[in-house]
Amino acid sequence: MKPTKEEHKAIDKLRQITDLGLASSLLSYGIELWALDDSNSNRVVFNFKWNDQIDELIERYWSGSLQVDARTMHENERMLKTRIRSVK
Repeated sequence: MKPTKEEHKAIDKLRQITDLGLASSLLSYGIELWALDDSNSNRVVFNFKWNDQIDELIERYWSGSLQVDARTMHENERMLKTRIRSVK
């Protein structure tokens, strides 16, 4: 089935992430997870809706300066692992 025009617009505004820790951190900051892509058998791609904040959060994550509540991040990581198991 061919994606609709609205779906194409949404896909253009996605940020693809493969790192579980980063994905958990973004969720902890309220960044919306749009979908999981399991088309690659070696990894899952987390598709987040792009916004003005996401690139700064990613940069801060990789530089080690992003502060995240440990319990919130752990809960988000568990939720993501559950979703990964459900699509595999």
